[in-house]
Parts: sequence; C-alpha cells; structure tokens
Amino acid sequence: MRLFISVLLLGGTVLAPLTSFGQESAGRVLAVAGNVAIERGAQRIAAQAGTEVRAGDTFQLGAQSNAQVRFTDDSVVALGSDTSFQVSEYAFQGRAPEAQSAFFNLIKGGMRTVTGLIGRSNRDNYGLRTATATIGIRGTAYAACQDCVSVRGEALPGTSVGFTEGAGSIRTQGGELQLVAGESAYAPNANASPVRTLSFPRTQQEARARPNASQQAQAAQKEGAASTASSAATTGTESGDSAGGLLLTSIVVTPLSPIIPPQLPVVLPSGTIFYRVAGPFNIPTSCGTPPCRAAVAGEFTLAVNFALQRATFGASFKLASGEIFNVGNPPSTGGFPISIIGNQVTFNSTFNVADFPLSSGAFLCSQCGPGNTQGFVNQITISGTINGADATITLSGTNVNMGGGGTGGLTATLTQQAVPNNFAAAMVTPRLTGANGSTNPAANGSNFEGADTRSAANFNVQLDSSGRLLQMGPVVGAIQASVGTAINTIVGTAPSAGNLVWGTWSNGGATITDANYNTFTSGPPGSVSITATQPWITGEASNTLPPSLGTLTFSPVGSLFSNPASHLNSASLTADFVNRNLSLSINASAPPGTGGTNVYQMNASTGFSPTNGRFNASFNSVTCSGPCNSGVSTPGAGFGGFFSGPQAQGAGVAFTAGFGLGNPNGTGNGLNGVVAFKR
Repeated sequence: MRLFISVLLLGGTVLAPLTSFGQESAGRVLAVAGNVAIERGAQRIAAQAGTEVRAGDTFQLGAQSNAQVRFTDDSVVALGSDTSFQVSEYAFQGRAPEAQSAFFNLIKGGMRTVTGLIGRSNRDNYGLRTATATIGIRGTAYAACQDCVSVRGEALPGTSVGFTEGAGSIRTQGGELQLVAGESAYAPNANASPVRTLSFPRTQQEARARPNASQQAQAAQKEGAASTASSAATTGTESGDSAGGLLLTSIVVTPLSPIIPPQLPVVLPSGTIFYRVAGPFNIPTSCGTPPCRAAVAGEFTLAVNFALQRATFGASFKLASGEIFNVGNPPSTGGFPISIIGNQVTFNSTFNVADFPLSSGAFLCSQCGPGNTQGFVNQITISGTINGADATITLSGTNVNMGGGGTGGLTATLTQQAVPNNFAAAMVTPRLTGANGSTNPAANGSNFEGADTRSAANFNVQLDSSGRLLQMGPVVGAIQASVGTAINTIVGTAPSAGNLVWGTWSNGGATITDANYNTFTSGPPGSVSITATQPWITGEASNTLPPSLGTLTFSPVGSLFSNPASHLNSASLTADFVNRNLSLSINASAPPGTGGTNVYQMNASTGFSPTNGRFNASFNSVTCSGPCNSGVSTPGAGFGGFFSGPQAQGAGVAFTAGFGLGNPNGTGNGLNGVVAFKR
C-alpha cells in the first residue's frame, strides 16, 4: 500500500493492475441500472447482475446509470452515474490475513462502500486512490467523489470523501486529515492540504436528481437495516442482498431507476473553520450616492466554530478611491450566532457603535471623518450563508461616509482555507497626532497621543522559529506593525503556558500604521521621530476553547515594560469559558517622576473571541495614585490579548495607560507593557 500510494501521489495517474492477481475472482455484480460496462484488457463486457468481477477490471458507467458490486470479502461498492472505477488490486481467497489486499482507483464520479473483511482486519492493505488523494480506512462505511459538484451544483475538481461508519483519513502531498463517522473533507488537488466540509459533494447526476419525499423515507427506513447488516459478517445470498439493498448504508437499490445516495448528515467539527478571500480583487460596492467605488485590495475572513455555533468576521479593504475600511464584530462581543438547518449555515447580526463604547478597531475608516474616529458608520450588519467549502458574506452599514451617501455595503464570496499557522500575538504600538496618512512623524513635531494595544492571530501574525514577533496586523489599514530593522529581543518565555514568548522591538527601524492611519518608521532614541520601545508577546493560538474548560484562573509568570523603570505589582485573570467572558486586573507602577511614582490600578470585564481566543477592549476602570497628572482625573487605558494553547494553558496581554497625550516609550506618566499568564 505504501508503495502504491507513493507512486500515485507523485504521478497522479491510475495504476495498472498487477498481472499476478489478474485471474482471481474478486466478486460479482449485484445490480445494474442503465449503461454499465466492464473493461477487461481489450474486452468490453456489458455488466449485468451476476457478472464476475476480477482484479484489473474497470467499470465505466454512463449517464443515468448505477451499479452495485459485492466482493468475496463481503464488502459492497455502489457506483454512481458518469463514474469510472478500477479494481486495481484484489487478493483474498486462500490468502493469510496479512497477505490479503484490496486497492481501488476512483478515476471519476462517485461511489459508496461498506468495507468487508480485508478493510476491517488489515487497514494497511486497503485503500482507495484518486488522481488527487489517497483514502485510508479503519473498519468503515464511506463515500467518495472525484471531480464532482458542490451542493449548489458548482464544479468541484478534486477529491471529496465522507465517512458514515468507523473512521479513516484523506492524504495528499500537502498533508493528511483524520476523519471520524459523520465527517467529510475535500482536497482540490494533490498539493493542497485536505479541509473539512459540512456536506458531501455529489456527482452531477445526483445533484440534478434529488430524491422525493417517498424516496427519502424509503432510504431512511432501509438505512437502519443496512447499518445493522454492515456491522456483522453477512452471509446472505447475492440475489437476496440485491433485492433488499443490504450492506450498503444509505443506498436504495432500485434496478429500474438510479441509485441516489442522499447527502451525508451534517456533523459539527470540534474546532474553528476559516473562510477567507484576500489579495488584489475587484468587488463591487453599493453606496447611497453613486458612483460607488469597488474594493480593490484587502482581506475578508470568516471564522466559524460550529460546536459553539458562533462566528467572527473581519473585513479590511481598500476602495479604488483610496479609503481604507477596518470593520467587523468587536472581539469583546464574543462573536455572533449562526443557524444550522440541514446542510446550510446562515447568519445575520447587527452591531451598533454605541453598543460597544469600550471597544476599538471595529468601526474604523481612513479619510472618512475627523481623526478617523468611530462614527463614520453607526451600524453594521453581517449576513450570509455557508454551503460546504464556500461562504457568501454581505457587509452593510448605515450612516456611512462612503461615496457621499448614508448607506453602503458589499458582497464577497469566501472559500474554506486551512490556517497558515497557529500563532497569536499582542503588542503595544505608538499613535501619532496630526492628519491621517502622514508618513513623516517630524511633520507632526514630537506630538503623539500615546499608544494602542492590539492582538491578532493566524493569518495576521508572523513569527520566527524562536517565537519572535516579525509582523502583525491586517493586509491593509490599521493597526499594522512590522519589525523592519529594529532590534528584536526575547526577554522571557513560558513553554508550559501555551508557548508564550515576550520581548521588544527597540532602537528604531520598525514600521507602524497606527489607529489614525499614520504610517511611519520608528527612530533611534533622541530623534524627533518616535523613540518608542514596542513590547510584544506571542503564543500558540487556540483553535477552540470548549465550555468544558469551565472557569479558570491565571497568574502572572512574567512581564515587560517599554521603560525598564516601570514594574508590575500584581495581576490576575479569570476566564469563564461557558459564557466566553473574562475579568482582568493589573496593578503597575510608572517610572518615578516629579513628586513620586504613579501607581495604576486597571480593571476590566470583557468577552473574547469564540474562534481563536482573542480579546481587545478598554479597561472599565483605571485609577492612579501618586502625583499622576494635575487637572486630569481619569487616565485612558486599553488592552489586547489572547489565550494560548489548545486548552488555554496560558494567556498573553499587552496594555497601556496614561493621561491624555503621553510618551509611548513609557517616560513621563505613560505606562506600557505586556504580562504573561499561566493557569
């Protein structure tokens, strides 16, 4: 099997049968409907009930045609219309168990099977191969399709597989995916990693010929008998099996009409599935006052946790007229609900800027209003559907300064994608004053508003092999940060806390796009430009955080500040994974200044993302003892962070606090840093 798999994946071709097995009788045809032929060497045999099947035979089925075959090890295979299927190797009778083997090639079309003694006793000697992938099994009933169509009837090149019993895998040169009963997956080509799907793509004929209510009821009734029969070593006669359609789960054998296998049941994956589109593109927009400008660059990412039935969405895109939008549901909201009906997932949620006074980054746009403040849009609606590997998203807003009108929106089609990494990060970035879009900090004098904190994960984070943060932020817009030529230093690590690593960018050279959409390069200490040291923390992103975690408490295991004279006094974090919210408390001292040291107490309660464990918000309350800032009673402060590890073994938090305009490098009354937490 290993040799055959290697040859198939490298060559992408159908293997010729081994001549040493050519004369063994592999089984017999149980039933046919329509045009079904067996190619055996130079012969072409019209298949009918009772026709012998041998190793090396290739079944060719025309339109409106179906066939069912029973092999000598009591396995049953049903073939759909427009299918080409080869028995490439079969050895059973008179063989020791370790010498028995069954390998098949699905050249095109669809098939379903309940495996027999070979597949149930020696999984290494059984496999289904296609030009795209290899399917392995462990005592299984499964269905497969090569170059078929999606549930919406769209062409779907590649290999699809779904398991109705037992377990198995689908493997390509790009990777291997393990599946259990009820799960299905898709591999578009031999180099792509397989991805999970919600429903099983069907042959074109099956997509056109949906069973009516009577057929569905009949299939459901016979499926129970089929499951019972398939779980035992059935010894019934071939004629009786043909009449009853036994052994084959979800197949109704009707010799005068097509065999129409219903779709596999929707099974909720345990983790987060991502749908995304990015790049240069040309997506039309709607607006209150045409002409409307198309979206020409950016990214749209939908993350769905089917087990929690929650989703998150982020849109970062640039219009042809130059405006950049960074919108989505705020991480503090805990995402939005999805509805699952049959094979289709739908969602429709509306967010108001007034609903989230403590959040930032959810309603931002460059060139859309004074200072790029929230309010260019007062309300956004995120709606759409998911069908298999495709998601359609409609993003709309009201009171939008888009094309001069009061409404605007767009619709984008996203495809399911495997995440490029399992990284998460949070950091403190400086923020300039002055007109947005400035590339010269000196034009704004030495003024800056302080600092922002932001977290990101997966597509929007890049680390080196040691866990140093290299880059984070969306494809376009704010907030973006890239290390550039800055010195990138690791200060501490906590491997048992979800592989947390924390450190700084220092000595200038980092490229920043701040929350005001100013893009600048940090300068060396003492220059007119920004002299900030940017603290960062990275870790292992959580794909899902199940409610079974309950309520967990976390304690600090390390901290770091922009100014080394600052220090952490105490910190605590408590997370409720049932209701997806957290409580955070940080007490820290700013550098000593005139009149003494400022001591900040920062408290927050917020939600976190159900899809990757991120959070971004402002503290609910901040107090300062000491000289603080004369005439200002309430300092501004915010934080961003993430849970790290598959079971939330740790958490990383970046935070900032200060009065009004403050120096982002931590001098004066500013306070910026990161804290590493462990369960």
